[in-house]
Amino acid sequence: MASGEFVSDFDAMLSRKKQNRKRAVQSATPSVDEVPNLLAQMMEAAIEDRKLLHAGQLPTQKLLLLDSAISKLMKRNLQQLYLEHGLLSVLTVWLSPSSNGHPPPFQIREAILTVLQLYDCIRKNHLKESGLGKQIYRLAKDPQELRKNRKLARTLVTKWARDIFGISVDYRSMSRAERLEHDMKAVPGQLKKVKKEQHMTDLTTKTPFVRLIDDPFVTDQETSNDPPVATTIRARVPMVSTKEYIIRPASKLADEGPHHQSMATMMGRCDRMIRNYNKKRGT
Repeated sequence: MASGEFVSDFDAMLSRKKQNRKRAVQSATPSVDEVPNLLAQMMEAAIEDRKLLHAGQLPTQKLLLLDSAISKLMKRNLQQLYLEHGLLSVLTVWLSPSSNGHPPPFQIREAILTVLQLYDCIRKNHLKESGLGKQIYRLAKDPQELRKNRKLARTLVTKWARDIFGISVDYRSMSRAERLEHDMKAVPGQLKKVKKEQHMTDLTTKTPFVRLIDDPFVTDQETSNDPPVATTIRARVPMVSTKEYIIRPASKLADEGPHHQSMATMMGRCDRMIRNYNKKRGT
């Protein structure tokens, strides 16, 4: 655009919009060296902390880099690139205890566990190559770890175990037989055998397997006809039911009349209240 040429306010606004849009697209596009540079900085910080620890000084390099590193690791469009460049191996080094057995600072543990919750694309080969699963499992079982961090670590272990063993996370996609099989796996072997015998007895005697009217705090001796003896009241342990409950409570709306009848009743009640009020006033 030549200098001195007249430019309307509308054209100037469009020009600024185009420039802002161009800068936004350029900033959103990741550079080629951004991912490896960050991982290299994180490894250098871990190595420097080890040197400082051997020299008897405080290891502070990872803490200084923590905020900027976590903010970059939370970018969802770069997650796959980080995994391909060995992010989990770097995080394993950051979470590993020092030579004297001391764990890394709790800020580092909490930040890494939090950012890993966002990575849904972690697969079994990533965990096997990096060894990160062992470090997360150690944090989940460590009694001295913070409760919040243990909870985050257990969540990661459960999610990764489902991927390793091929267990579906969405129970809505399971059929009734699959759900029943999944529930029966949680029953101990001896209890499962007793449960099967009770179920066969119920089928032959035509009695319900689950009696909801039983008192949950009644003892076995009190259910028989024998005279009561000194016993300890105990609660029954809930067990998995194999029944499919298809009886639904009847709707209370089915017995009610149409909507206009209830409105008529309401209007009649209002008329009576108005008449009573007028009588009290003597009108």
